[in-house]
Amino acid sequence: YPYGTGLIMKAIVLHEYMRGVKENKLTMTDRNAGSFTSGGDSQMLYVALKMGYFAGSSPSIKLKHNILPSKLKLSNIVKLVYFTNAGQIKAYNEVFTDHPYQICKINSGMIFKSIFGFTKQFIKHPLKPEYELVSFSKKLGMMKAQIIAADQKNHWLFNIWERIINL
Repeated sequence: YPYGTGLIMKAIVLHEYMRGVKENKLTMTDRNAGSFTSGGDSQMLYVALKMGYFAGSSPSIKLKHNILPSKLKLSNIVKLVYFTNAGQIKAYNEVFTDHPYQICKINSGMIFKSIFGFTKQFIKHPLKPEYELVSFSKKLGMMKAQIIAADQKNHWLFNIWERIINL
């Protein structure tokens, strides 16, 4: 779906979204100041889809989004990718309550498998460390999404990762 979906949205969809927020059915927050957590744009999109609207991307659509150079640092992109992915399952399940995304319990083996995969790819492609780091952050964010959606206790390896990316 288009990045920054909440930037341009039909008023009727926003009213429906706000109704869900006021009724505490939609609880995902969006990025705010220094926070990298995200889910609001996704929930707006999911509400639009549930209402029968369509969404997609097209190379012919052009939108200029001015971003400060400081926000393009690798550390910010890694955090953004991680936290954006981390909120997606809960954002989806709060809107599509009749067809929720199935949640699995995340265990140490799954996380270590991702760490091993990242290390292997990093060794294989040492000239593309940024790409591998962003890809790894996305995988961890997708696992973290399972934990958030199930209201599970955060795994200690995620605590370490979050400390590292918030340095």
